[in-house]
This record gives sequence, C-alpha cells and structure tokens, in this order.
Amino acid sequence: MEDKMKMTVREVFEKDIANGRRSPLTARQVADASKSKAFDLIIDLKLEELTADVLRTWIDDLIDREYSAHTINNYFCILNKIQFNITGKKLEVKRPPRPRRKGIQKKTITEEELTRALLYADVDT
Repeated sequence: MEDKMKMTVREVFEKDIANGRRSPLTARQVADASKSKAFDLIIDLKLEELTADVLRTWIDDLIDREYSAHTINNYFCILNKIQFNITGKKLEVKRPPRPRRKGIQKKTITEEELTRALLYADVDT
C-alpha cells in the first residue's frame, strides 16, 4: 500500500484509465476530468501529500475560480473514486459548516412579492 501512496494524482488517473473496468462514457468522463484545469493545483502531488488541508485549499481555489458547487463535488468524487480504486482508502475532508439561515423564517413578504406570487399562481383569486 505504501508504494501506491507514492504515486502522483496524474499517475493514479493514468492507471485508472488504463484499467479499463469502466463503461466507455464513464472512462471518457474520467479522462476528460484528468485533463481539466481543475486538477492543476494537485495533479503533481503524491497521494500521501493529499491531506485534508491540501484538499481544502484545492476546493477553496475552485470556489475562487467560481466553479459551481455541483462541479466541485463531481471533481472531488472523481478524485476520491479513482484513488480508492488504487489504494482502497477514502479521502477524509471535513465539510465547511453551513451558513446559518437567519432572517429567512422572519422575512415578511412585500406587496410586490405577494402580487407577483399571485400572478404566477395557478388558482383564481
């Protein structure tokens, strides 16, 4: 297992793609993801260097580059899956806390918002 942890992320992508145990569509998606600029920050790092802090920095960089949350989640899942296929070990990253939802329940609807909602409603008023 230690030898596998010395592999770089690029080598893990190449080994996973060469493995050929995926459907053609999934294999193409993994190959496209490996060439994506999203992995530029971590592509040359070894698996043993992928600590939670490094992964958090990588995700923060993707957020700064205005990737959507869905896209970031997809890239993280691809990285987690391919390295799990090689090493058998999942990546551990603590998710950031959700922002508190202050003021949402106490918000009053303005007359304009009520009018707009009624206009788009499917009921007779």
